[in-house]
Order: sequence, then C-alpha cells, then structure tokens
Amino acid sequence: MKKLTIILIILFAVTIKTKAQSAYFDGSGDRIRILDASPVNTSAVPSAYQVTGKAITVEAWIYPMKLPGKSDAGRIFCRPYSLEPWQSFELRLDNLWSGNDDPRIHWLISDGAVPENCGDVLDPNKPVVGNWTHVAGTYDGTKLCLYINGNLVGQSNYSSDIGAGEVGLYIGGFTSLYFNGLIDEVRLWNVVRSQGQIQASMNQILTGSETGLVGYWPMDADYTTDAGLKAVADKTANHNDLLVQYDAKLVAFPQGVQPQFPITTFTHSDWYAVTGIKYRSGLYTSGWPKPTLSLSTKPSGMILTGDSLFWTPQAYQSKWNEVVLQANNNSSSQNKRFWVYVDQLAKAQNQLSLDVSYTGNLGGMGKYAKGMYYKSLNGLYTANFSLVDRLNQKFAGCLYNYGDSAFVPIDVFTTVSSRFPGFTAFRNTLVDSNEKNRMGVQVVQTIHSSTATNDDKYAILEYQVTNQSGTTIPDLFAQLTADFDIGDAYNNLGGYDPALKLTYLYESGGATNPYFYGFALLNNPVSGASIFENGTDSAYIRSIQKLTVIEQDPTTPAEYRNQLNTGPYQLANGATRTFAFALLAGDELNDIKYSATRAATVFNTYTALDEVVIDYNNGLSLSKNYPNPFNNETKITYTIAHPGIASLKVFDLQGKEVAVVFNQFVASGTYSATIKASNIPSGMYIYKLESEGFVVTKRLVVMK
Repeated sequence: MKKLTIILIILFAVTIKTKAQSAYFDGSGDRIRILDASPVNTSAVPSAYQVTGKAITVEAWIYPMKLPGKSDAGRIFCRPYSLEPWQSFELRLDNLWSGNDDPRIHWLISDGAVPENCGDVLDPNKPVVGNWTHVAGTYDGTKLCLYINGNLVGQSNYSSDIGAGEVGLYIGGFTSLYFNGLIDEVRLWNVVRSQGQIQASMNQILTGSETGLVGYWPMDADYTTDAGLKAVADKTANHNDLLVQYDAKLVAFPQGVQPQFPITTFTHSDWYAVTGIKYRSGLYTSGWPKPTLSLSTKPSGMILTGDSLFWTPQAYQSKWNEVVLQANNNSSSQNKRFWVYVDQLAKAQNQLSLDVSYTGNLGGMGKYAKGMYYKSLNGLYTANFSLVDRLNQKFAGCLYNYGDSAFVPIDVFTTVSSRFPGFTAFRNTLVDSNEKNRMGVQVVQTIHSSTATNDDKYAILEYQVTNQSGTTIPDLFAQLTADFDIGDAYNNLGGYDPALKLTYLYESGGATNPYFYGFALLNNPVSGASIFENGTDSAYIRSIQKLTVIEQDPTTPAEYRNQLNTGPYQLANGATRTFAFALLAGDELNDIKYSATRAATVFNTYTALDEVVIDYNNGLSLSKNYPNPFNNETKITYTIAHPGIASLKVFDLQGKEVAVVFNQFVASGTYSATIKASNIPSGMYIYKLESEGFVVTKRLVVMK
C-alpha cells in the first residue's frame, strides 16, 4: 500500500493511496527474485543486499488473501540458504512454528551455523486477511524487534552476527512456502531504524537515496529485460532488480477499490484415503475476493466444510472416486475435477507394525500414521514389489505404484494358514491390468508374521508370480524397492550385506530415530543391489539400467532408496515362480542381521519351497532325497536343462555351509548325486541346487 502526504492550502496534512501497483502472488509457486551469480541489471551490486554484521531493518506492506495452513508458511521477504540454517534473514507468515493451526507474522535472523542458531520474534496476534498491514523487522546486535503498522509487538534477545546467506534474494517465496496476496514497498536497510523512523516513513514513497537504504522495490512498474523476462527495479543506486517469475505479476490497486482477481489456481491437498479412517483434503483457490466453493459430484458420505473435504470411506468404496467442485468469485468461476483413491490396509503385527495395501504397497505412503513402526518409531514411507521384463522393456508395479503403474487387486485380504509354525498370514491377489504395455502377470502376495521370540522383528513377504500372458516372459527380474525415510530423512546412511542378501538404512547419528530398518531376499540370488539418492529415481524405478549392478554403499548422509533385484528368469506361459523377502527392523545392525538369517532359515526350512511350482523351462528340477531321514548317505536325482556352472550344497538352519557335493560345469541331462553324512551331525539341513542364476532348495534330516 502506498500513501503520499500532500500539504493542502488550509495547512493540514492528509494521506491518500496512489493509483500505483503491487506485486500479486497466488500462493502456488510464484516469486520475485535475484540470484547472487546472475544479476538482472548490469550495474547491480549484489553485495548490497547480503547484509551481515549486527544491523538490519526489513520492511514491507502486505495484503494477505489467505493465511497459510497448518505446517505451511508464506515467505514475504528473505535472504535464504539452500539448506540448513535455511535463512540469513526472513519475514514470513508462519504456520510452522507450533503444532497448532496458529499462523503469525514471524521475523527471523540466523548466523549461518549448522545446526541452526536462530533468533526470532512472533506477532502475538493473528494476521488479518483482506487488509493492508505494514510489517517491519529490526536487529541491533542485542535484540530483534517486530513492528506491525508501526507498533512494537514483540522483541527477543539475540547477539550473533547475521549470516551471509546464499542463493539470492526472494519476495513471495523461495523453493517452497509461497505467499498468497499482495506485497508492496519492500525495503532493506543496513542500519537499525527506530520505531519513530519506521512510523514516519512507512506511508511515504522514498527516493531510494535515503541513508542506509540498500534495497528498495516499490513495485510501481515492471519492465522487460533484453532476454525477454519481466523484472522490477531496485530504486537505490545498487540496481538489484528482481525477476518476476511464474504467475507473479504487478496489478493495480486503485484507491477505494477492492482487488478483483480471477481464479487461476484450484488445487487439493490429498488424493489418498483409507477405509475406515477420516480423510481430509484441503482445497486451495487463488483469486480475490475469496472464492466460494460448492461440491457437485462426490462419493457417498463426503462433505465440504469451509475449504476442506471430509470423508470416512467404506470398504465398498475401495477404488478411484470422482470429485467435482466449483469455485466462484466476482471475477470468474472454475471447475475442479479429481479422483481420490481409497485403499484397504492390513497389518502384520509383532515388534514391528507393518501396514500392507491390497494394491501391494507397503507402508501407506506416510499417510494416517501408517508405515513400518518399531518401538513406536516409523521407519518406512513406502515400499513396493515390482517386475521387469528386460528384453521387452515391460513393467508391472513400481515404487509409489498408483495410477497406470499400480497393481490392481482382484480380491480383498483374507486370513490364511501360514506354512511356518507359529506364524499368521493374510493374502490377496493382484494383476497388472492397469499397465498400458502389459506383461500379463498375476501376483499372489502373502504376508507372514510371528510374535515368537527370534521371529518377532521381521515379516516375510511372499510373492507368487504366474505368467498369464499367453507367451513366455523371456527375461524376468523381480525387485523390492523401499523409501524408508528414517528420522531425519535427509541424514540417512545404509549398506548392503551380500552374504545375507540384506540391504538396510539408518539415521546417521540416530538423533531422532536410533533404529535400523531393511529387507533381505530370502530364496533367490541377488542380481543387483543399490542404495540410491533421492533425485536419481529414473535410473532405478521402471528402468532396466541397474538390474544387474551391485553398487557401492553410500558414504555421505542423504535421502536414499534401497533396492534388491533378482533375475533373469524365463517364465513360461502358465508357470509360477515365487520371490520372498523379509522386511525387518532392530536396535542395531547385528539385530537386523540376525533377523535376516532367521527369516531365511524359516522360509527355506518349513516347506516354503516345496510348495512352489517350479518352472522347468528355467532349467532345474530336484527330487526329494531318499532315504530321508538317513544315517550314512542319501541319493538325490536332479535335472539341468541348460549346460553351465552348477552346484549342489548343504546348509544348516543358520545358513552355514556344511557340505559341497559338487561345484563344476555340468552338461544338460538328468543325474543322481550322493550326500554322505559321515561329517554331518544329526539334525535338519537344507540342500540347494543352483545353476545359471536359478535355484531349487529342499530339506533333509540326518539321524544317527
């Protein structure tokens, strides 16, 4: 808001608004900014706005059109860092500062240290929507002061130097936390202005040459740069002009006229719901006056209250549900059509609490306090089983598998008997019918868990994959990919243990979550193992690039995903192959290593592989040994369809190798082998035939 004092002949002063302009931000990605390394004006002096030391004043007029929702904020003016400590100095509308929905005007200074050392002061009153408000923040090396409409509303002690900041200078937003409304008369000083000075000039238009004024953006007009970009001028001699980006723009706000802005943005906050759990989706609309909302198409039970949708979906609504809304104000109207997916979840419960979707998603996408909890701390945002036909570049499922890439459930979860003693299980069936280029598979997922000691820190995930395509799948890989997000997700590290076929992640230092989380492949060889950083997903998710690559463990904390691949397999039409994993958590690395060993032992001992339908086109068959149990020796018949290196080995129930019957090149054919027990104590053992990446496992008993 701009005001100009005019001395009338009758010798008294009045203030009126000028018919100038203000910067308009619709709250959805808009901003006005300059980068340190890319000044707009060739005469710019970027060091002028890089205020450090112990003296600063920041001012602006704001006209909020919507306050930020809970856990959100709207930046007014800031000198940011790209990472912690986040800002050198900043004025913002803040709804991040408490766990409640309580937005306030917030003035912050940091010294650039990590962890963040910040001074701040909050307005004790809630900001007013639909009115011009002058905000000013000062810092003098001993305290921060916040002024609202020239009145001191708060102060706090602080004594550090102002941090140098980086990146640039931003109005209306940075890479997040976007302001919704008008911002005008933005001023930056490298001196501490008194309350009297703030009051005296806040309604005045400045010349740009005032003492201590190092940046002045009155937002009166924009211009087009030589590169064809819109910019606003800095009226000081420092010429730090700012680019007007995305939908930000300058608009007229004549005296006595309410702003009129059409609706340009209409969004919703959530598309995911779970049966039996209350769903809430915030609705965001730009435009002024604030649009009125109405709901014309909705699933049964959904209601519109204020700017939010509420609903508790029922089991029969487990599908994509259509929603159509209208928004109207004096300037425009707009329809919004979207879909809300309703999921069904089941829970594997022991010391872990693992939520499983009937679409195959694990962890519930971080919604509704779902995930994989261990000792009350969640260590899983989401994970998914998926399949890749490398030769034909076909995919079924993937991490974040919703929409076209999602498995489609053809039944609901049912409780079934687990093959593993002391375990419970639930099961449902999925198909890949959403895929545009279908592989043509059916996947039966069965989740096993136990509360027994030694087995209560993991869940077994069993996926029986049947080829229903009508033709052989020639080059099949299976994979499990997880986005764990443990504690501070950007401070995670992890590793891969090839002996246990275990990949894991943990929070470096364990400040907010000290536990370890991971998963292990139980019944097939690992062909590829990766711990990859957020931002590199395209090389790993629905990709053939990393299927046979064992990557190095990360050494720098960051946000990572974990992936294990197994393959390739040739799966004939009608054939079935089982892939099994264990999701696990524990107090320390040795804890999850023990669980990985235990899960593999359980799976490979208690009839798990005896019940798998073996695809003989993969090249292996293995008979039961005879006699069994035996004292001295037992015979085994096996078939190898494709010549190559093959091995037959015996393992105890802890996974320790106790005998190698052979490990050599074997031509195609059917053979018999003898296992001698002269050096093997009494007990139950696993014998494993492996050739060219294919594995068949059975069990035997030595009795002396």
